[in-house]
Amino acid sequence: MAPPVIYGKLEAEAERIPAGSDGLLHLPYLCGVMNPYWDASARGAFIGLSSSHTRGHLYRAILSGIAFKQ
Repeated sequence: MAPPVIYGKLEAEAERIPAGSDGLLHLPYLCGVMNPYWDASARGAFIGLSSSHTRGHLYRAILSGIAFKQ
């Protein structure tokens, strides 16, 4: 099954955004965090979000947050 078309659009938008997402940071702890210590109360967040950020910035920050999660 082919992925939905929106993923291709989001990836194209994110490719145009520089590394670091122009200061936008995503913490991907939507269901707590397990490593190195379990913390069920940890929560996800966008930090540094401003009106100049686009959907591409958000997607790039999400991908970066997931890829570099420790």
